[in-house]
Amino acid sequence: MKAKLLGLIFVLVWVAGWNAAQAGSIVTAKCDNCGYDSGRLFIFGGKANFKTICKFPAYCVNEKTLVLVNLMADQLESQVCPGQMPVPYTDPHMVQNPGAETVASWNFPEHKNQQIRLTDGDYLCPNCGKFRLHFRHSGQWD
Repeated sequence: MKAKLLGLIFVLVWVAGWNAAQAGSIVTAKCDNCGYDSGRLFIFGGKANFKTICKFPAYCVNEKTLVLVNLMADQLESQVCPGQMPVPYTDPHMVQNPGAETVASWNFPEHKNQQIRLTDGDYLCPNCGKFRLHFRHSGQWD
């Protein structure tokens, strides 16, 4: 009886962990210097598309704005950033101080468990060009 109960608990914990790992995150990005506010950003992927979609913030130099790109796509294009490849915030040049706390993270199990993450660090603001942009977690989506 104990073995069956432990087995059931293991399955429930595993399924709950698997489902949570597939949910996307909602973040905001705000600049302490100029007041830039990205609004709500629905990043990563959901249960229906997590194998082909991983939306992540990127910097569009021409438009001086933050856009979302699909990190799983062959090219990091954005219709909001015409004629230019946006620079994803995974690029080390986009963060001055990486921060200590993870705001949101995503694992790519099929890519040798590669992980991408946003932290509470100091990121490049697309509007003023200062490293005063901060990401905050505001929820999950699916």
